[in-house]
Amino acid sequence: MANKEKPKFSIDGNRLLIEDKKTSIVFLDDVILVEADGNYSDIYTKTKTFKSIRGQIGQMEAMLGDTKYPHTLVRVHKSYIVNTYLLKEVDPKQGTITFLVDREMDPTKIGKDIAKELLTHLKKEKRIEVLSTFARKQMLNVPIKELNDTHEFEMGVEYVDLGLTSGTLWSTRNLSAPQIDLTEYYGWGQLYLNDSYDKDGYRQTPSELEKVDILPLEYDVARQDWGGGWRIPTQEDFEELSSECILIWCVAGDERRHGILVTGPNGNCIFLPSGGKKDGVNIVSEREAAYWTATNCPKFSSHAMAAVFMDFDDERNKATFMTHTEDWCKGLSIRPILKEPTTADAPKIKTQLTVHDFNMVFDDKYFHVSPILHGWRFADIDIPIEPQKAMERLKTICERYSPDVVVGIGTGGFLVHQLKGYKRICVDPDLHPSESFPIGTHKYGDYNRDDLGPDFDGDYVTFEITDKIHQQFLEMEKIQFEDIDDNCWGLFWDIEDYNADEFDGHYSHIIEMSHLKKGNPWDAVYLVPLIKEITK
Repeated sequence: MANKEKPKFSIDGNRLLIEDKKTSIVFLDDVILVEADGNYSDIYTKTKTFKSIRGQIGQMEAMLGDTKYPHTLVRVHKSYIVNTYLLKEVDPKQGTITFLVDREMDPTKIGKDIAKELLTHLKKEKRIEVLSTFARKQMLNVPIKELNDTHEFEMGVEYVDLGLTSGTLWSTRNLSAPQIDLTEYYGWGQLYLNDSYDKDGYRQTPSELEKVDILPLEYDVARQDWGGGWRIPTQEDFEELSSECILIWCVAGDERRHGILVTGPNGNCIFLPSGGKKDGVNIVSEREAAYWTATNCPKFSSHAMAAVFMDFDDERNKATFMTHTEDWCKGLSIRPILKEPTTADAPKIKTQLTVHDFNMVFDDKYFHVSPILHGWRFADIDIPIEPQKAMERLKTICERYSPDVVVGIGTGGFLVHQLKGYKRICVDPDLHPSESFPIGTHKYGDYNRDDLGPDFDGDYVTFEITDKIHQQFLEMEKIQFEDIDDNCWGLFWDIEDYNADEFDGHYSHIIEMSHLKKGNPWDAVYLVPLIKEITK
């Protein structure tokens, strides 16, 4: 007859609660071994042993399977749950295991066959095999980069052949992720990271994208960032991955990152970190792994298909996969794929970073560089008003993108010309913003609205120049030409302007923009040829 008595142990998060005259609290990481004794269990921890605690080992296993907290306790035998992280030795001849702990414990007998199988998996240093074989969960202790025996690269990025029917090769990391177990977020069709993943933070894309079925490669950030044959997977690519591979939720690395271990038909693996998605500036649904597909959804305006992995399935912690529509502006992860590796390196994708003026009205009608410079990616940033914060932000973004050229307009040029180590173009730079923006309230056009043009005369956004901000401008103006290099070009409408005169006194490259024929935009006539010239 099954034991129906309530066990005298329970699990609360990462803690095991043991009722033995009084309630003892033990962290799961400190549990060494649980041994079955009929309807009772003996629980060994790093400091003491709890003998004959009411509750079957099967009840303990179920509780460990239900907790969301990462641990390395697995049932390797009908009578034993062991902490695989604390294993010191597995002896297949004696059928025993011993633990690396600071207390005396006799070797635990688990049987020769089980010990042999356990040792085989541990020798491969793929503890996830121990977990998927012996337990419902859990921690991947081997470094992710050591999951596979072979390592192949495309454009310097590693890919894995999972043995899929289509032959698709999957990258080992997410796009722009600094580590293999981390992620970054992109809007659909965006070629750069956004500050806010909502309609205000989403950079306008051409209306023709509404009609496409698959994202064109010129708007595929995987192709534009990594080059070669890399691209964003389609919905069908993700569905193949889900149907042909084993998807196990696990925890990886020293930081215990949650994610999905994907094991292909040939035994090779990749790890998909679960970073949720970004809505505005907030990360939501962190226990999900949400990835963009290249598949558009023309039936719903500005929506595309997302591939989502969730941990709703309790069967051996198998991940649940689904696809659904998602607004283009939301921030999702991207895991690039290859259909086949290229035989030669593709040309490097060049990057132009543009820093705007405080009072500049910006829209696609006004700024023409993006459609003219084919094969480039573009990042446009709006700077904070405080000059010190603005400079810090600019340096951080330059480190992220490593731009081939940085363009500064107006007040943006004041900051850009002070950058070191980059080729810079300053368009009518305002070298003395303390004079242009005295203490008080100022206003500028709301250039985040799609309907604004260069002659906009409507609502304005106001900002305040405080005494502190004004003082920062003055201090930065005094030192702006210290230790500069000559990789800086100036474009001026009026070569006699005092800013142009001061610029000419410190730099060798200054160009006057004049004599434009009607219908010829200044950037197409002056800026684009200059960018091509200095970056070739």
